[in-house]
Amino acid sequence: MRKRWNSKIYVPKGTFYLGGVEFVGPCKNQIEFVIDGTLLAPSNPRDIKQDTGSTSVHQQSIYLRYRYTRWSREKSWPLNDCHKNTNCPKLAMCRKLREEQSEKDVNGITVRDTVFNGTSDGIRIKTWESSAAKIVASNFVFENIQMINVGKPINIDQKYCPYPPCEKTGASHVQIKDIKYKNIYGTSKNKVAVNLQCSKSFRCKNVELIDINLKHNGVEGGPSTAVCENVDGSARGKMVPQHCLA
Repeated sequence: MRKRWNSKIYVPKGTFYLGGVEFVGPCKNQIEFVIDGTLLAPSNPRDIKQDTGSTSVHQQSIYLRYRYTRWSREKSWPLNDCHKNTNCPKLAMCRKLREEQSEKDVNGITVRDTVFNGTSDGIRIKTWESSAAKIVASNFVFENIQMINVGKPINIDQKYCPYPPCEKTGASHVQIKDIKYKNIYGTSKNKVAVNLQCSKSFRCKNVELIDINLKHNGVEGGPSTAVCENVDGSARGKMVPQHCLA
């Protein structure tokens, strides 16, 4: 009987410009993506081939591990003018779950041992508010992650609708479930350090918070807070801010 081997993609220490990355499945075994280096978005987004400009995930099981890796988009992201330019270039970003019936389920993603430093978001799961595809995003693990002055350290946003042609015509049909956040610590620039805003039609299920310590370090003053909408889950261990899970 042939033994099945997991696959590993390894990025060594060093600085590398980020191009198009696409994971296409399904595959029978888990894929491990280990990054020890620093990934930079090109300062000119047109340097990215436009047919591969975003990171797409269609795998049934992918394991991501970053060792104090820095993802940097500070030079390219201010060039984002897609809200007014229909021919805007693709930027280095992860593909979003959205209004498209061809989308597939996303299952089994693990991210651990990394640092977010000065980013607008930390751990973010977002779906278009009016997404019609009835798909499932499940079995995500986020563990041992440090936040340093991050805008929104923990963020589930199922009301994503930033600019036209996105239209707010109904709740997201994407089901998010079985999500674990463990040992997430550091500082948040916003008072709302934990934001869990799920679909009113498909509530988030089994969201676990374990040993969360996110202190507010912004100009507003006061302690960090948490917001929960349409989410079921549990919490244990150290909890800053106080959780709001039912």
